[in-house]
Amino acid sequence: MNKNQNNHIHFFPLRLLFCLLLTFTLLGSVLCGTAVYLVQSPPLLLSQIEKQDAAQKTYESLSQKFNTQYNTTAVPPEVYLDVITISWIDDTMTQWIKCAYDDPKSSPSPEYSALEDAINTYFEDFAEENNYEKDETYVNKLSEITENAESTITTACDIYHIQTMQSAGIWNKIMTHQTLFVITFIVCLILSIGLLLMLFFLQQNVSYWMGCSFFASGVLLTVPMIVVLCTKVIKRFVLKEAATYAVFTGTMTYLAKFILICGACLSIIGLLLLCIGIISWKRKSSVIPKRNKQYEKY
Repeated sequence: MNKNQNNHIHFFPLRLLFCLLLTFTLLGSVLCGTAVYLVQSPPLLLSQIEKQDAAQKTYESLSQKFNTQYNTTAVPPEVYLDVITISWIDDTMTQWIKCAYDDPKSSPSPEYSALEDAINTYFEDFAEENNYEKDETYVNKLSEITENAESTITTACDIYHIQTMQSAGIWNKIMTHQTLFVITFIVCLILSIGLLLMLFFLQQNVSYWMGCSFFASGVLLTVPMIVVLCTKVIKRFVLKEAATYAVFTGTMTYLAKFILICGACLSIIGLLLLCIGIISWKRKSSVIPKRNKQYEKY
C-alpha cells in the first residue's frame, strides 16, 4: 500500500465529516439568507400587493361589506367608497408595511379625515332633510358609524395582519431578531468557506467531496419545494379575505420558488464537481498502473 493510499484511508473519516458539515452549512446559508431577505426590507411584501392586485380585491371586499351593512346602518356604501378609493387603499397598505419595517413598535393609523367629513356631511344632510334633532342619540350614532367604518377599513387594509402580530408582540420579536438572522447567515457562509478550505487542505479528490456536499444540500432544498409546489399545499390554506389569501399564497409561493432555484443551482454545481472529481479519479487510477509497469522493467 503506497503513501497516497495510506493518506486516503487515514483522512477518509475527516473528509466525510467535513462533507456532511458543508452540506448543512450550505443549507443554512440559503435558508438564513432567505429569512434575512424577508425581514430586512419590505420589497417582497410590497411587490405582492401590486402583483396580486390586492388594493382592487380589498376595495371589492369593502364594497360588499358596506352594502351588507346598509341594511342596519342606513348609510349608502357610496358615502365610504367615494372617499376610500383603490389608490388610497394601495397607498395605505404601502405606508403601513413601510412603517412596520422602519419602526416595528409603531402602529400607524390611516388618514381618515376625508372619510369622517363624508360621514358627517351625510348625517347632517339626513338630519336637515328629515328635521332630525342633533341630540345625544344622533351624536352617539354618528360616532358609532364612524368608528365601525374606520375599524372595517383598517382591518381590510391590514392584509398581512401586521397589526394583529404587533398587538400579540410577534412582529416586534421577529424584527428584533433581524441581527440574529444576519449573524447566522454570516456564520454559515464563513463555516462553508472554512470547510471548503479544509477539503482543499486534505488534497484528495477535492472536487468529488465538494460535489457531494453541494449536490446533497441542493437535493435537500429542491425535493421539499418540488413537493410543496406540485401538491399545491400553499393554495390549500383557507383565509377569509381574498386579498389576504392572494398576498399570503403569493409570498409563500415566491419564497418556495426562490429556495427551489437556489437548490437547483447547488445541485447543478454539485453534479459538475462530481463529474470533474470522478473523471479526475479515473485518470489518476489509469496512470498509477502504467507507472508500476515502468518500475517493473527496471
